[in-house]
Amino acid sequence: MVINYSIKISKRKSISIQIEKNGDVIVKAPKRVSKKFINDFIISKKDWVEKNVKKVLESRKNVKKEFKDGEIFMYLGSKIELKLIDKKFKFVKFDEINFFISKENSKNAKTLLYRFYRKKAKEVITDRVNFYVDKHNFKINNLKISSAKTRWGSCSFKNNININWKLIFADTSIMDYVIIHELSHTIEHNHSKNFWNFVEKIIPDYKEKRLWLKKNGGSLDFE
Repeated sequence: MVINYSIKISKRKSISIQIEKNGDVIVKAPKRVSKKFINDFIISKKDWVEKNVKKVLESRKNVKKEFKDGEIFMYLGSKIELKLIDKKFKFVKFDEINFFISKENSKNAKTLLYRFYRKKAKEVITDRVNFYVDKHNFKINNLKISSAKTRWGSCSFKNNININWKLIFADTSIMDYVIIHELSHTIEHNHSKNFWNFVEKIIPDYKEKRLWLKKNGGSLDFE
């Protein structure tokens, strides 16, 4: 396997490899590091890279869904069954256990569920962000529900917060970790020790949430 990768140079002290959700390999390196050093580093980690790229791609295959009666979808960490029923209605109905879609709209099930998830993501994420802003007196400028392919969240220097809508598939504790991570950047615009200490005060088990997201983030989708 020939490893194709892209390089991101920044003010950092160490070199690291990141596997994106689509299987892309990104090498993050300090400014002083040569391309030869980076290439040698990738070669030395070849087995690890191949193993993890395969794992990511396999996880994406496993989330492919058929939008048919009885299919299971995740919603806030719970398994929800899709039921196609004879009653006529235009939208997704949800009773905390099942998604209901009219059989006459079965061909549009994917679109209808996508709209449902996006709407719920905006509602739930906005509520969670507002809860933590009020509770811990964070100062934010704007909140946007993101569709980013490689980021779960971000915070600009103007304290504009972006949170990925696909977190609606995960347990709220995972969503809360991402929210607190980004809100903490309004206090510390870096990943310093102080930053992580601040995150830990609010999410004591943040390392577990972070690890879960790294391992399972590729499955947070229904496509």
